[in-house]
Parts: sequence; structure tokens; C-alpha cells
Amino acid sequence: MKYSDLDSFLHTVYSDAFAAEIAGGPDAPYIEGEDDSILFRMGDRGSNILYCGTLFTEPELQPDGSLEFWQLSLQLDDQTFEGWGGEGPYIPTDAFAKPVRLIPTEGGWRVDELELPN
Repeated sequence: MKYSDLDSFLHTVYSDAFAAEIAGGPDAPYIEGEDDSILFRMGDRGSNILYCGTLFTEPELQPDGSLEFWQLSLQLDDQTFEGWGGEGPYIPTDAFAKPVRLIPTEGGWRVDELELPN
């Protein structure tokens, strides 16, 4: 895949502003390399062993025409968690709420606000 392909794809899912946060912006994890190659800046994704799932609330239409809902990142208790090799059940003890916002564009709905679960 080429950087230009990645950039085109991102604009089919995300708003222009949010796509720039993912690729091409000053702090974006993906940047363009030589000959349209993709360079990836290292990140800390996937390092939280307590993360155990995500739930979403019902979307609500906002006065500006956007849709907003909440992403709930579920996590296990760090005091009692002994690892993923046990028999379970694994019962979340914490939920961290992050907003998600979709905006209507000429090309359809686009994600304009989102954070990856912790």
C-alpha cells in the first residue's frame, strides 16, 4: 500500500480534520516517506493488559446535525487481575467513557471525534 492510498482511504471514513490527525499531521502516527511509502511512528497501543472490551451507548442526534455517542472502555481490576490464562469469568470493574462524534458530509457520515480505548 502507498501513502496516497492510505490517505484516500482515511478520508472515506474520517473527517478531513480527523484524517490529518491520523496521517500527515504534525503529530500523526502515519507520515509520508520516500516514493509514496508509509512511515509509522511508534506508539503505546495495546500495552494495557487490563483492557477487556468496549461498549457503545445509543447515538443521539445533535442540533448541528452530528451524531454523538459514548465509547465505554472496560477494564479489569488491577489489584485482583492475575492474567489472561485463567478460566475466568473476567468481570470488568471500571469503564472509561470517551465521546464519539460523526458528522454528515457530501460523501456521507464521517468520524470527527474518537479515541482508541485505553
